[in-house]
Amino acid sequence: MRCDFLYGRSMSSRNATSRGAAIGRSVRFGFTGALVIALMLPSAAVRAQSIDLCVHEMSDDQIDSHTQLIVGALRDHRTHARAWRFGWLAAYTAIAVGALAIIAPGIDRSTDDGQARWLGYIGAGTAASVAAARLAFYPMPDVWGVRRIERMPSGTREERIAQARYAESVLSSAGDWQKLMTGTTSYAIALGWGIAWGTALSIKYDNAFTSALAFVGSPVLGIATVLTAPNWAAVYADNLRGGVCGHSYVEVREGAMVEDEGLEGEEEVEEEDDWQPPEDLEEEAPLDALGTSSGSPTVMVYPTFGGAGLNVTF
Repeated sequence: MRCDFLYGRSMSSRNATSRGAAIGRSVRFGFTGALVIALMLPSAAVRAQSIDLCVHEMSDDQIDSHTQLIVGALRDHRTHARAWRFGWLAAYTAIAVGALAIIAPGIDRSTDDGQARWLGYIGAGTAASVAAARLAFYPMPDVWGVRRIERMPSGTREERIAQARYAESVLSSAGDWQKLMTGTTSYAIALGWGIAWGTALSIKYDNAFTSALAFVGSPVLGIATVLTAPNWAAVYADNLRGGVCGHSYVEVREGAMVEDEGLEGEEEVEEEDDWQPPEDLEEEAPLDALGTSSGSPTVMVYPTFGGAGLNVTF
């Protein structure tokens, strides 16, 4: 009997160990996959710099004004971008450390309820780690862009053009990263992780708190992060790119109109003629296409609506 008891205990221990190893592999695989998805770079869009379209027609003051317009917009939104980035980074880091390093190690995993709670905190800490990694490793052109633009030399025209081009690239990059942080990828990660992890825990364990933590925690925090993120740079860059050369078009159009007016005046002068008819020319009423005199009264009679007309001359 004791041998059977020891054999059953050893089998139970091996099963628990194998199950723990399988769970550990699943956690590592899920963490790695989520991290890879979260750190995917935005697709690099081939975009012509707007200032290149009309830089030769722009004066030095207009180039400086264009650069300062971008710098001013970045400076106005820099506080929001910095507070959002570092605020959420601190919050997710605290959640990850608390769940993975403090709460999860202290849970008794000998029971199913303890195992469910441990997996729940592991999932929460993993999701928070992925979110913190995105905030830490993604570039922040909307935070450091102003300082780098202002450090560039601007003594010559070529240097001012290079500075304006770099300012546009910083603004476009900020728009691309803001689109990534507020786009469908962020919603998919938050909702996908919560639904997948919550479903797995609710099927395997009967623990309402753990399932609720997985179903609600990750989506709520992820969506709150997206809704509070700055998203102005992309729209501003598109509007700026569409109107930077407006002054050139207006100047050319006005110049062309002035030249056309001058040509019209010259044509009118050339068309003037002093010809006068001879005095002995008999004045006769001109004939129309039907051979009738235009001085005689003529009436068009339509017998029926939409039918042929009858030209009557008196």
